[in-house]
Amino acid sequence: VQPAGRPLIPEYADSFRKHFASLPATLAAKAILAVGEFASHEATIWRHTKPLERLPEHYRIRLGLDHRLIVHWQPGRMLRILDVIPRQELESWISRQA
Repeated sequence: VQPAGRPLIPEYADSFRKHFASLPATLAAKAILAVGEFASHEATIWRHTKPLERLPEHYRIRLGLDHRLIVHWQPGRMLRILDVIPRQELESWISRQA
C-alpha cells in the first residue's frame, strides 16, 4: 500500500466514536496519531497498513499487538475511519461487513 492522491480530512464513523470513548488513553492516542499519519501520507504508517482482501478500499492499521484501526480509503476522494477493534475480532468484523 502506498499513498496516493492528496491528503484528506478524515470522517469518523459512529462505531469508531463509540469504541474510541472506551479505549485506554494510550491506545486512543495511538489511534489518533495513526489517523493523522494516514491522512497526511506520513511514510512510516504505511509499514503498518495492509489492505483487507475481502473488502475493496478497506485497510487495517496496526496499533500494537492487540488492536487494529479500520479505514475506508479512496485515494484523493474519501477517508472514513470506521473502527478500532481487538486483533482477534478482525475476521468476524470483516464477515459482518461483507
